[in-house]
Amino acid sequence: MANITAIRELVDVLQATRGWRDEDVSVYLNAIPAWTELVLSVHNWWSTARPQRYGTQSLDTLQMLAPLLDEVTPNYPPDLMATLRTNFGDLVTLLVDDDTLPQELRRHFTLLLGHMKRAIDDFAITGDFELYRANVALLTLIRIAENETKKPTFKERWKAMAAKFLAPQVVPAAIKAAEVYAKYELGAG
Repeated sequence: MANITAIRELVDVLQATRGWRDEDVSVYLNAIPAWTELVLSVHNWWSTARPQRYGTQSLDTLQMLAPLLDEVTPNYPPDLMATLRTNFGDLVTLLVDDDTLPQELRRHFTLLLGHMKRAIDDFAITGDFELYRANVALLTLIRIAENETKKPTFKERWKAMAAKFLAPQVVPAAIKAAEVYAKYELGAG
């Protein structure tokens, strides 16, 4: 179900970044209820033969959509994943070191760090999109910390940390889709 939700969000990203109208994405949006029904109603569907009543049209639609989703979802190759794990540890250290941050911001960091850790640990299951969402959310919070810290030395460390979480492989998709993702994070999408 989480993947279906992610697909829905990515279709919205495609629509927003390409200037598509509702009718341009209607074939994908109309398939979402069928995908949901497939996931919810068929026990062990993925490991058994497809029931005749569903046919292949919904999955064919998903197969057509997949290459388009690659355009708005950055790729996290193994070397970037290793860097992300290191940066995650460095971020935790910085958060512990900077005792000038407001307590509410520190609590919010704890939630987002948990999200990022799950996205890294479950990468094989949840994939690039969930990791990207966690990365964008953390990057946003890191930039807030840079502005909220009370010591200049910490301001420089937060700035350097922000650069670590904006990896070159992620930049094109980040520029293209960050505004749409931010709307989702804020509940405005």
